[in-house]
Amino acid sequence: MKRTTGEVEGLSFRYGDFSFKGSQVDRKFSYGNLKKVFQKNQSEEKKQVSQIEENRVIRGIEITLAQETVLRNGGWIYLENMNRNNGKGKFSSFVFLNDEKNKLFFSNEHPDTFVRYGKYEMRLRDKILVENGQVVKAKVKWYGLGSYAYPYLWKTNKTDSQYQESWDDPRLSKSQKSELPKKQPIVSKKNRGKRI
Repeated sequence: MKRTTGEVEGLSFRYGDFSFKGSQVDRKFSYGNLKKVFQKNQSEEKKQVSQIEENRVIRGIEITLAQETVLRNGGWIYLENMNRNNGKGKFSSFVFLNDEKNKLFFSNEHPDTFVRYGKYEMRLRDKILVENGQVVKAKVKWYGLGSYAYPYLWKTNKTDSQYQESWDDPRLSKSQKSELPKKQPIVSKKNRGKRI
């Protein structure tokens, strides 16, 4: 610190009895250079926070950062008194995002409730997404209690009576699929014992 003004004059690093000026360690560790980096980081953080705050309104209801995080991590939230699209009245609903995290969907019932749809029993949210023309990695009940599988389901046209299914993501091209790591077999090879 400057003795006369009390302003920061420089920066030093100490380890035990040793002391070094920041610029002696490396030029980028001088007080002036570190100050520039901190100011840049601070302005970028403010920019990110302001962008998040600007986009945290769903149908007239401001949501918290925690609620937005839940949505972006594949969860759901429940909101009351949202504005209807046509501007006539309010509604309350469960809200969740599609797999690409770029479109909101609404449900009057709990979105993680399992319902029968086609040949699977799946989450209501997955049924809603499929019916709205989305490709979804659905969570479906599998053989045995507490066991689940995750096929990709979609409709080529919203009006189709049945959905398509695949164990590979249909949104990926063949070259993208070939770059993915190979899946390990579910059942390991049986130990045939020692040969004599």
